[in-house]
This record gives sequence, structure tokens and C-alpha cells, in this order.
Amino acid sequence: ARGTSPTMLPSSNAKIGQISAPDPPKQPRAPPSFMDDPFWKEQRLAAAATLANEILPPMLALGIGIIGAKPETSELRLSNAGIRDEHLGPLIECLFHSECALHELDLAFNELTDHGVEVLCEALTRKLSTADWHACAFELTHIFIGGNAVSPAAIDALTANLKRAGRDVEVDASPRLRKPMPLCKAVAVFDGSPAASAGMLKGDVIVAFASLHNPKQPEKAFRSNPQRQYDAVTYFVDVAFSMGPIVKASLGKPISVVVERKAAAVPDATNGPGDPLYVKLALVPQKWEGQGVTGCKLVEVPSEEKKGKTK
Repeated sequence: ARGTSPTMLPSSNAKIGQISAPDPPKQPRAPPSFMDDPFWKEQRLAAAATLANEILPPMLALGIGIIGAKPETSELRLSNAGIRDEHLGPLIECLFHSECALHELDLAFNELTDHGVEVLCEALTRKLSTADWHACAFELTHIFIGGNAVSPAAIDALTANLKRAGRDVEVDASPRLRKPMPLCKAVAVFDGSPAASAGMLKGDVIVAFASLHNPKQPEKAFRSNPQRQYDAVTYFVDVAFSMGPIVKASLGKPISVVVERKAAAVPDATNGPGDPLYVKLALVPQKWEGQGVTGCKLVEVPSEEKKGKTK
């Protein structure tokens, strides 16, 4: 129409009839070296085969295998492993191994109750008879049992009975994760989401997510096969690679998560201002009105923040 300005077309350096070359494809971000490591891929597959018909929690089954293959193992971390009272039988049987040299047993943040503590106490304090060849975990010096649904009375009874039986074993029932290493941080938790329903708060630092608790690549040499498989399933690479498959396989089922939280975020916290709280959550991935199935945004913790938290 007269008086209207002509429509402007995008400028182009290409001549009429000439086809311009397409934009170069964006280079994908290089995956972490762990993803390309055939050794750890093989160990994850081996662990899956080992656990295919296993009725015990994965970390417990592999932990028992570690002691069986290498009885001189001095520490066994089974925190946040989904261990219930009925799972203790095979573990106790393993601890009766004649060459068992375990010094520290970490059972923190599991599903144990007073009954489970009584079962463990009975095994550790049982008097030897002519039918017994050896005591249960004779060299044991520390048990970590905080974060379970265990009453103070049961802890006191365990401590007293161990002392009465002449066992010099320290019972640590403080609700803290031993040697925690940050995996990632919740920088956003959306209202009405599964993460919010689980009790996750913005600023929470995740230190255990199902079996994942170690952000450092494990050693490869001088390890038994059960130890390598355990290392493979507990090693955290990043949120997408390590947590993604767990979330996908757990739709509608709870994932046990332990977070490190500043005491200031909890009004009635008894910890000092500089002491973090360790809180166990049950995250159930599921569809909700928002995006995704968890409703939280997790980002890896910068390497500077990881330093100093491995003690």
C-alpha cells in the first residue's frame, strides 16, 4: 500500500541462488573421565550381576563380600545403606569370621531399631563356649549407630553390656555422618514438589544419595573384586550421570538421602552455630504439577567447598 515502508528482510552475505553452509554443530561437553573408563564400567556391570538375585541391600551384600574376600579389612562403611533389623543376621555371621580384623563398623543412618541393637549386642557380648571357635568381631573398637530409630535406653544398654562383657568398644550414637564429603547442593526446592514433601531445604548439601557417598575416584590397584564393585556403586561423578539413573529406577519409591544443613536453618537445633546438622530424608520421585520428578535443582559443589570436609 502507498505510504507504507517495505518489509525488511534479514541481511545475508549469500548471493541469490547460493546455498549457505549450515552453522557448525555445537560441541557437546566432554563427559567426566570416569564415564570413559572401561574399568569402572566393567565394575558397575559386575556389581549389577552380583546383586541381580540378592535380597540384602546392595551395600550390605557387597560389604559382606569385602570381609569375606579380605578379612583384614579394618573399616566397613555401611551408613545410609537401607539396613533393617532383619538384615543383621548375615552381617553378624560374617563378623564371626576367624580372621575378621574389623576395627570400625559404621551403621549410621539406616533403618535399625532397638531390636536390631539388641541382636547386635547379643552377638558382640556372647560368652564363648566349647562350641565356639572365636568371638564376634574380636578386634572391633568402634560402632557408629547414630541416625537410626534407636532409643537412648537401647544405646545405654548396649554400652553397659559391652563393658560388662569386657569388650572395649566405643559406641557413637551421635546423629552425624562419618567423614562426609559433599556431593551436590540444593540451590532451589520448589513448593509442592517431591523434594519439598521430603523436607529438603534450599542450601542443603547432599552428602549421601542412596549408595552414593564418595566424590573422589577410588583406587584401582590392590583391591578385591567385592571392594571394586562397592567402590563403583558408591562413587559419585555428577548429578546427571550418577543420580539420574537412581531417580529413574526409583519412581514412586523412596530414595534415602542424607543432607548436611546449617544449624541456623533449624529453629530448635541444639548444635552450635558452627556445627552442621545431618538430616535423613526419604525422597520419592514422582510426577507433580511442576517439571521433572523431584522438584529441586541440584548443582555440584565447587572443589573449594569440598576441601576440609573429609576428616
